[in-house]
Amino acid sequence: RPGNHARGTSRGTYRQSTKNRKHIFHCLAERERCGIGSRAPSSRSQAGVAKGVPTLESQRTLLDFYAIGIDLGGTKVAAALVSFPSAKIVMKEAIPTLPKRGGKIVLEDTIALAKKLEAHAESINAKVQGIGLGIAELVNRNGEITSEYSIPWRNLPARAALSEIAPTEFDSDARVPARAEALFGAGAPFKNFVYLTVGTGISHCLVLDGRPYLGA
Repeated sequence: RPGNHARGTSRGTYRQSTKNRKHIFHCLAERERCGIGSRAPSSRSQAGVAKGVPTLESQRTLLDFYAIGIDLGGTKVAAALVSFPSAKIVMKEAIPTLPKRGGKIVLEDTIALAKKLEAHAESINAKVQGIGLGIAELVNRNGEITSEYSIPWRNLPARAALSEIAPTEFDSDARVPARAEALFGAGAPFKNFVYLTVGTGISHCLVLDGRPYLGA
């Protein structure tokens, strides 16, 4: 991962900060995709970079809002209620995924987790404006799950179900933390880098000009 060489940072501290940034980006990704806040046009046209994604500068100056970020992996489902632009994690929860139970049950657990965070938001007079979910599967440019290596959601209306709580977008759990590092973490000083994620599985994401590269 970028920044593992940084002096004075213990492995445990780095892992925790990386997990927090993953929660934060899930929320920010949802804000970008749903068009909440201002967008700045990109100064260059680059094949493979997501269209309509704001520049790093505009992403850092978005107006305050609350969203839910969900990290759905093969081992656990971690979720957080996050505020922006403070990037403060207001509340976070994690539960085992246990994918062998079937995709439908995992979806029910994920919805229950999101509703718990939504209830907390309401208790502090905040409104959840979106949900961003990163999943340990292949996800295409349209946010559609195209594989079922760990979590059998490809043929389930998972995004529609979560959208009943708040507008929801999906992305892969490699691109999500890569952009988080570009915005808030060890990748921030660099325009181009490779993010390597090691969890239940191993994956990576190429970041160009501060944004995940989606391919030609």
